[in-house]
Amino acid sequence: MKKTLVLVLIFAAALLTAGCFDYAERMELNADGSGILHQHMVLSKSALDGMMQMFGEPASDSSVSEEVDSTMKSIYSREDIESRIANLKGVKLIDFVETQNDSESIFDIKYSFTTLDEIMKVTSDMNGGGGEMMEGMAPKKEASFVKEKSGNWKFTRDFSDSSMDNMFGAPAEPVADTETSDSLAAEDPMADMAKMMQAMMLQAFGNHSVKLTVKFPGTITESNATKVEGSEATWEYRFVDLGKAPRNIEAVIKP
Repeated sequence: MKKTLVLVLIFAAALLTAGCFDYAERMELNADGSGILHQHMVLSKSALDGMMQMFGEPASDSSVSEEVDSTMKSIYSREDIESRIANLKGVKLIDFVETQNDSESIFDIKYSFTTLDEIMKVTSDMNGGGGEMMEGMAPKKEASFVKEKSGNWKFTRDFSDSSMDNMFGAPAEPVADTETSDSLAAEDPMADMAKMMQAMMLQAFGNHSVKLTVKFPGTITESNATKVEGSEATWEYRFVDLGKAPRNIEAVIKP
C-alpha cells in the first residue's frame, strides 16, 4: 500500500503543473522584475482517497486512510522549502503557514524574489515543496516581463500543458456501426481502461481549480485573462478544463 501511495503522489505530481489540488497564486510584480509571490494550496483528503482507489486500494482500508493522513501532514514543510530555495539567487521565504483539519491540509507560502527566472524555478519544482521524490518531476515553466518598442511591457508565462488535453477529455463518440465498434474495441483493449481512468479523474478533480493572479506596475491594456480588475489580471480554470486553457498567459501593460 505504501508503494501505491508513492505512485499516487508521483501521478499527482504530473498533474500539478501549476499547483496542488486547489491552487491559488498571487504575484505582485514590480517594473524591474522583482516582487512578492504568495501561494495558497489546499490538499484534499477526498481527492487523494479517490486516486488511491484508482490504483486499486479499497476506500474502507483504515491503513490507507492513516497513510493519506500522514502524507497530507508531511508533503510540504518549511525546512524542505528553505532547502530547495537555498541556491536560488534573490529568492527568500517570507512566511510559511500550515493548517490541518479532518479533510484538508492548507498551505500558505510567501516569497520575495528579485527576478522572474528564479521564482519560476520555485513554482516549477512542485511549488517549492513536495519532498525529494517529487523533485524535478514537474515540467519547467518560464516567464518574462519585457519592454516592447511601443514602450509598453509584455508579460508572458507558461501555463497549461498539452498533456492535459486527453487527461480529462471526454471519451470518444461511439461508432454507429456495431461490428466496426466491436472490431475497434478488440484492437484497443486499453480503451475501456482509459475511459475508466478519465471518469475517476473527473471524480477526484472535478471540483478543484488553479487560479493565478498578477498585480502589474501599470494599466492592463490587453490580456487573455479570465478576469481583469484595475492593475490585476486573473487566470482561473478548473483542473478538468486545463486542456482548454491557453498554453501561455499573456498581458500587455502600459506604465
